Amino acid sequence: MRSPLVVPAGWPAVLALLLPLLLMMLPAPALAQPGWYYLPDLTLSETFDDNLFGSSTRPESDFITRLTSALKVGYRSKPLTFLATSAFDGEIFAKHPDSNGLNRTQSGIEVQWLPDPRLTLRLDGAFTKTETPSELVSNLGLELGRQTSTELSVTPSLSYRLRRTTFLEAGYAYHLTEAGDVTSTTQEPRARVAEQVTRVDLASITYAFRIVDSGNSSVSSNLVVLGWARRLSPTTAVILEAGPRFSEGGVDAEVNASLSHRWAASVEATLGYSRAQITIPTQSGVSNTQALTAYVAAVPLRSLTVALTASVSEVSQKPDDTLSEGAGLAAVYRLTKWLSVIGSYRFNHSATGGTSTFHSLVSVGLQARYPTRLDD
Repeated sequence: MRSPLVVPAGWPAVLALLLPLLLMMLPAPALAQPGWYYLPDLTLSETFDDNLFGSSTRPESDFITRLTSALKVGYRSKPLTFLATSAFDGEIFAKHPDSNGLNRTQSGIEVQWLPDPRLTLRLDGAFTKTETPSELVSNLGLELGRQTSTELSVTPSLSYRLRRTTFLEAGYAYHLTEAGDVTSTTQEPRARVAEQVTRVDLASITYAFRIVDSGNSSVSSNLVVLGWARRLSPTTAVILEAGPRFSEGGVDAEVNASLSHRWAASVEATLGYSRAQITIPTQSGVSNTQALTAYVAAVPLRSLTVALTASVSEVSQKPDDTLSEGAGLAAVYRLTKWLSVIGSYRFNHSATGGTSTFHSLVSVGLQARYPTRLDD
């Protein structure tokens, strides 16, 4: 159920809204220095959504006024980093006031500790509650309508350098989503050995055991993934990880690949491909997915950054497959050291069983962000 967008009475609520702006007036620290930091981010934007509910028939449009507040607070140093993160989206709809409220909240932690020069321990955790479940699988371009959905992920891991060129990694991933009456849980312990074969080549082998419980079904898989990363030149790098996934009833492929290149100092591009088996919010069971993505970022002017994205994806789940294509354009123009004008456009088309859904969003706004050293 959505939380109402109401500011409680009293000074705590007032300070919670004003503190990011007050801290932005302080001198900016160098983040490389060890110490306690506060990293606020405040965005006020206006968005036009031409298909608010992701419907294939009779789409409804709306103008959305959105206030996004995000922050990271914690300690950063070489042996120890601890960051607590929090964010929310408060939205007001011009035509659908019943949807007004805190339509997205998120909190999380990032912890990294080096108790020994050869050993790194890390813990990442995040909890998200949203009214738009499609953002939980944003790289697939799916249209999942609007309904309250939650996602919890916890990922502890360790990395140990056995010798100068050999690394051992172990980790465990826990992922829980709830959307409507569908609850899905994914657990995945994994182990990885990586070897720096040459100065520009890194080879690896990974074994993982994945258990997925979704609705009334349960699927377990064994994965063996071989990896290779190579810096082809000072400006070009390639990463390829691929291998078989042995599941009940058959064998499929697990793939993660990327090619990145930088032109001069102002243009960079990345082409990526992934193939995996995951759960989709609002849908019971597992889905086989594959996605091809492209990203290009440029800095044509000193204060202007422009990014272009494009994607094609396929989600296979009986009885129908879903094909999606999307493209987006975003621009950030820095007015001052801490204040920027932002704008974006995103288009998406998805087709399932002969039914097509089109969705476009246009957004403009102001963004304020300014890191602050707390222990100066």
